[in-house]
Amino acid sequence: MKLKLIILLLLITKFSYSQEIEKKIGNVTIVMSKEIDSLIKLRSNKNIRKNNKVPGWRVNLDFSDNKAYLETIRLKFIKYHPEIETYISFENPRYQLMVGNFQDKNEAEELISIIRMHYNAIFLVRTMVFEEKDEHIREESDK
Repeated sequence: MKLKLIILLLLITKFSYSQEIEKKIGNVTIVMSKEIDSLIKLRSNKNIRKNNKVPGWRVNLDFSDNKAYLETIRLKFIKYHPEIETYISFENPRYQLMVGNFQDKNEAEELISIIRMHYNAIFLVRTMVFEEKDEHIREESDK
């Protein structure tokens, strides 16, 4: 009796987990279980809920107890690099001035190599950054 019950449970679980989804993208067919597909959707929805933030890198230029001091450093940086975003945040016990939204660590390190001699406390910070917007997608959405 126990053996029949175990076999029945194994068959039920096998059929309940064997449901697969096929997705065709061009000439490629992707076969995955429904559970994997739902995890992918959950992950992508989570990124959308976080204001389009993804894991990435920022460069810490300086830190201080004096926010006004960091504002002057920020203005100096913006003068020479207006295309790079700047952020001042407070993490007890001090303010931090960080720049950039780099998804690639090498890009952040390249910026460091260019500006290293001009800043005192420069280092990389692994954090959530704003996702890069694709110009092509932006142009189509404007129409």
